Amino acid sequence: MSLPNEIVTFSYGPTFEIQMKMELSESPGLGLFVGSGEPNIKPRDFPECTKFLCLSRKFNSDGSGHLIFKPQTEPALSSLSGEANSVEAVVLNGPDLRLGGLGLELASNGVKFRYSQFESAKNRFQDMSLPENKFFATGMVTIEREDLATIPPSDAWRILYRFARALSFVRGGSCGIGHATGLNKHGRAQFQYLGFSQTDELAGKSFWYDLGCRKDLPDFIRTFTIGLGDDRDGAAILRASEFYRVANSSEPKSREIAIAASQTALEVLVFHILKSRAGWSKSLLNDRISFHDKLRAAASFVSLQSDPLEHSDRLSKRAKSFNGADGFQMLTKVRNSIVHAEQDRSFSGIELYETWQLSQWLCEVLIFFLIGYRGVMADRRVISGWRGQHTGPVPLEKV
Repeated sequence: MSLPNEIVTFSYGPTFEIQMKMELSESPGLGLFVGSGEPNIKPRDFPECTKFLCLSRKFNSDGSGHLIFKPQTEPALSSLSGEANSVEAVVLNGPDLRLGGLGLELASNGVKFRYSQFESAKNRFQDMSLPENKFFATGMVTIEREDLATIPPSDAWRILYRFARALSFVRGGSCGIGHATGLNKHGRAQFQYLGFSQTDELAGKSFWYDLGCRKDLPDFIRTFTIGLGDDRDGAAILRASEFYRVANSSEPKSREIAIAASQTALEVLVFHILKSRAGWSKSLLNDRISFHDKLRAAASFVSLQSDPLEHSDRLSKRAKSFNGADGFQMLTKVRNSIVHAEQDRSFSGIELYETWQLSQWLCEVLIFFLIGYRGVMADRRVISGWRGQHTGPVPLEKV
């Protein structure tokens, strides 16, 4: 049973979770409740397939009342009346791109992007320790086709999602995107996406992106969004970048979990590179070759032009006690000491920290290889010195 044709209002909470409220002028009747007693909520302007979760309900003696509910999946498509000429969306917890007063413009796969950070975000980026600065809207992106063709809602969401994933890799944590509106050429709304995609708390750390990378940012976003849509590489890039994100966000609470997540990302990337790019057979990939040997082979194939232990002083010294193990072997030894209970967990905190930074740096470089990005990056393995001092070209051969 559908609800009466009442007006629905919505709002966002402190972490931008959406809540909807429907005021009822008369009782909807017992037919509203089905199965387990949950209201069969079907407000107008939403597709029939959209499911909602009731958060609270109140009915008065005169039959009036209200329902508070939310879509089970966010963002939720609403107000579907046609295709759009342009789409605007809000970015939640995006990276501090240090754009100054400038916006960001680029084109990728026939789509033009315009992104600008909100003026209010600048001050909030200055102090991430404040609770109110853990979740906030950081900017707005507008997309339109280069050929001026209209954009269906499903295409719009796919384009926006890939843009958000690119910003997430810049930030090192998940950026939400949502509250999107598709507009026709007269500026009238054709559809909306209410709510936001998954979002991590903001943190003050920066990883591969720094001020010196700003001029290459459009090229990175272009190559990353194209890479996500690639039939060969897209799934591996998405899976690896998710484990990479988890490894960044979990490190402050558990360095061991962060290392395990990072090396899972490396396993995804190494398997994919050796199989789809280097041409390794299935039997060879499944052979009892140690992971550090496979990682070394993948690094050789992509022409990595840096010694993994170059900036890992403590880990380099510790490697001498393992018969001069290289960086690839040390990653495996640290990882095995964490996940295998019978192994001696004798690595110090700084050694674990350098291992985590090294593993994440390798994830970044291998993803840059897959998408064809050869701009500049900050070397996160360097944990001392001036900011920007170790920003330089991606250590791979030019495409």
